[in-house]
Amino acid sequence: MTTTAIQRYSEKFPEEISKAIDGLGGDTERAVVIVLFNQGDLAFTELREELGDDEPLHPETLSNALSNLKSGGLIRKRALENGEEDPFSSYYTLSEYGERFIYSLFDSLGSLQGPAGRRQAGVSAPLLEDSLLESGEDLARNLQKQLVQR
Repeated sequence: MTTTAIQRYSEKFPEEISKAIDGLGGDTERAVVIVLFNQGDLAFTELREELGDDEPLHPETLSNALSNLKSGGLIRKRALENGEEDPFSSYYTLSEYGERFIYSLFDSLGSLQGPAGRRQAGVSAPLLEDSLLESGEDLARNLQKQLVQR
């Protein structure tokens, strides 16, 4: 049962962050995020093989995880353009928001290490750090505005 006070306070929490947290709710979702972070764009079949042990991960398990991550705004599906030659028709990738969100989570630990022990600065060194700093400051300003408005 949700009390009126809980409802009132929980509504002050930004919806985008709530959705992202919900999107990361399971082990499979978190594993997909780390795999995409470390390996870049992957097709459904490649993700199934990477996340399986002796055999590929069950398709429904992966589909559900991808759906949760998309709903949370953390990943996106990129369909290939007509004429692009590739064995797969689409790929999954971390969204820009997903990358910032994951970096923020790891940064909150006070570590220079990103997901799976990868140095955050190693992705694209100063440019990425500058853009994360700017986007983090923008995010903080926007969150503060939203909280004041509520």
